[in-house]
Amino acid sequence: MVVTDKNTIRVFIKYLLNMSDEEIMQTYIPADNSFLFVMDKNLDIETAGFPIWPFPPEKIDSF
Repeated sequence: MVVTDKNTIRVFIKYLLNMSDEEIMQTYIPADNSFLFVMDKNLDIETAGFPIWPFPPEKIDSF
């Protein structure tokens, strides 16, 4: 897990996805969000993107 600010994650995304300067500048990166890279055992990227997490239940009765 890497926790960083918006500009630093932009550098990671640009480098890992081999994006041009123009492409990364046109990429919307929302604040307070996760960007998920799924890699295989050789660290090759299988998927990359902003995950859509399931919403938590409205009410939790017990733990």
